[in-house]
Amino acid sequence: MPGSHKDTIPRRGLGIVTLSIGIVLSIVATFPLFQHSDYISNHGDVNRGLIYSGVARDSILAGHIPTWNPYLCGGSPLLADVESWFLQPFFFLTLPFHELLAMKISFALTLCTAFVGFAFLGRKILGFQ
Repeated sequence: MPGSHKDTIPRRGLGIVTLSIGIVLSIVATFPLFQHSDYISNHGDVNRGLIYSGVARDSILAGHIPTWNPYLCGGSPLLADVESWFLQPFFFLTLPFHELLAMKISFALTLCTAFVGFAFLGRKILGFQ
């Protein structure tokens, strides 16, 4: 019978398909970043982000809470700065990886999260089928 509950994809299968599509789309969108993973892009203000994440990483690895950046503009706060990467959700990637690679992986994970979140929003709130 058309329109019945049996015609729809199971919730678990839909989640796997949505996550797979999100991963593929984020890889396609960020593939140019990973072609040369050692090169810094000149798009945006990447250097400032690398300074913030590098100083926070060094502070954490030294056993301190990253609250102060002594290298930028004669010293600036890390914890109270809106541009600080320390409180970013994917900052934990900076600890095992280099700052540049962690930033690029963070971009890909952010896009994947956005794709999956949009699919969830569309299904639950907007009623997409």
